[in-house]
Amino acid sequence: MSEMSSALEIRVRPQPSYEELIRVAHRVVAKVSARYEDETRRLEAMLAQQVALRRDLESKNEQLARLATTDPLTGVANRRALCDHLDVALQRARDHGEPVTLLMIDLDRFKLVNDTHGHDAGDAVLKETATRLSGALRGGDVLGRLGGEEFAVVLVGCLPEHGPYVAERLRIMLGLRPFRLPSGDLVKVTTSIGGTSVAPGQALTLEETLKRSDLALYACKHSGRNRVSWYTPELEAP
Repeated sequence: MSEMSSALEIRVRPQPSYEELIRVAHRVVAKVSARYEDETRRLEAMLAQQVALRRDLESKNEQLARLATTDPLTGVANRRALCDHLDVALQRARDHGEPVTLLMIDLDRFKLVNDTHGHDAGDAVLKETATRLSGALRGGDVLGRLGGEEFAVVLVGCLPEHGPYVAERLRIMLGLRPFRLPSGDLVKVTTSIGGTSVAPGQALTLEETLKRSDLALYACKHSGRNRVSWYTPELEAP
């Protein structure tokens, strides 16, 4: 009988104390907190990586946009960007009565600078020309390089009667001081400027406006250089 009672004896484990329960709870909470912190750090690292990738992508997109619209040598607008600005200005002239003037600026006998002093010297003159022009224009005006030694300026809001005076002021300013070359030599460069104005309400296309300023510049080159010529209908004659 005693053997049977011994076999049927149920061992009852003692109940843990309150302090033991607290310690167990603390261990469980610590493990859960550690896992939570690890997961939080992992998610924060992933988020930081995503933010860095997005910023890098935005930076590259901005660089591409600048490359697409900026002349790499001088830092001013390239031909495409300048034409876009001019096209918008022409629409405003037609639809909202805001006048616009286009100036084409060509450095006289620029080839001599390259041939005599080298292309680095020519690049220095082009960059300094862009710097001088930028400093002489208003905030809303747009300066661009069309290519080679030819620049253009879109004068937004410039009345037709004021355009020739602005062009003459720029011509004098550019020729007032000689250009310092990388070698230290000084070279004097004059400019020829051809311009045309679009009056309020006048409807001209981009191509027509470019052609008119180009004709004026051509006339300027063939009448002695270092001067300003303005478009007149007579320039269209064959």
